Amino acid sequence: MYVSVLPPDGRRIVWMDATHVSGEFVEINSLTDGFEEAVAAVISRSGRGPVDLARLHSSDPPVEIYRAEG
Repeated sequence: MYVSVLPPDGRRIVWMDATHVSGEFVEINSLTDGFEEAVAAVISRSGRGPVDLARLHSSDPPVEIYRAEG
């Protein structure tokens, strides 16, 4: 998970990147319908605690919410 603050309006957007071992990836952001539900679904499969998206800041490092074993 990562956050960007986009100029010129300073809009805060949270992003989720899902990368496959092949190198293919998809990014979705908080402007996408169902974004919070998608993040919650990934986190629930990881066995980790919830992530408070409102507390993420653009200066924070990326937050890993799921790591595939293998």
